[in-house]
Amino acid sequence: MPGGASNFNNHSSYLRPALPARCEGVTIVPTPTTCALILRSSHFTMPEKTPFLGMHQLDTCVHLYKPATQSPRTRQTAPGLIILCTWMLANPAHITKYVRGYQALYPAASILIIQSSSLDFIYRGRKALERCLQPAIAAVCSTSLQTSNPGILLHVFSNGGSLRAVTLFRSYLKTTGHPFPVHCTVLDSCPGRATFHVAFRVLLLPWQSQPFYKRLPVVAMLYVAFGLWWTLMFALRMENPFETLWQGLSNPEEVKETKRVYIYSDVDDMVPRNDIEDHGVEARQKGFDVEMENFVGTGHVAHMKLGNGERYWGIVDELWKQSMRMEG
Repeated sequence: MPGGASNFNNHSSYLRPALPARCEGVTIVPTPTTCALILRSSHFTMPEKTPFLGMHQLDTCVHLYKPATQSPRTRQTAPGLIILCTWMLANPAHITKYVRGYQALYPAASILIIQSSSLDFIYRGRKALERCLQPAIAAVCSTSLQTSNPGILLHVFSNGGSLRAVTLFRSYLKTTGHPFPVHCTVLDSCPGRATFHVAFRVLLLPWQSQPFYKRLPVVAMLYVAFGLWWTLMFALRMENPFETLWQGLSNPEEVKETKRVYIYSDVDDMVPRNDIEDHGVEARQKGFDVEMENFVGTGHVAHMKLGNGERYWGIVDELWKQSMRMEG
């Protein structure tokens, strides 16, 4: 993977902000001056290592890649910033395949990775999730400062990435007082209205490769703990994260989007095809420009496999081109 450290000597390019959403009742507006304020109010941290070669870790779940050289780019041909909201507990090696795909397609683009965890659903509250994403907001502002009109492509994977994306929208709105910048969106294997058993299968993914005798006690403990949380969520009328992401991805007040494409499969056993198609219908009814791309025989967040790479990246590139024609 191309390295990105050589042009990152300026620490302001990857800072961790600690700016409150509002200061003494004054709304923070996302102008260049505001972005500079967010960056100055941050503090820089460089962890000992990151799982993504050539990237800088802004927080435990946020990584930023900057191309070492800025090749010629126009807004019509390539985005300035690509944001990957990855699926729950995604292996960095698997995420890297998408990073490399985007580097090949748009070599001059910056890439922001926002990872998700099972704790996002069963432990962390809304405020904790929003606090984790402050470095991502600083990165968006930094890109806006460096490029007058960068263009943003948002790529969301599964329900884990969907919750991160919706939280990013809300956190950005609270921090700046304005909706997240206009963008186009790839929705890969999402969203889904999770049932208990589907959600539980997702939690077990990290242990699927373990021997049965090691997996059995984990399954038993998780089943009891997750069952208790699921019951309490409905009994106490707690915020349902699955409903939050479902509604949040198509909230016209928070999502300013040129166009979106849903990439899904007829055999996905984590997020059913019907759920995604229903969400697409709802999005159209709310005024969103929607395309549906059904892949035959591919698994959950695995549509790029089985020789489908050319089709997959062709869909992404065509989305960007159509988005720019619509915006222009």
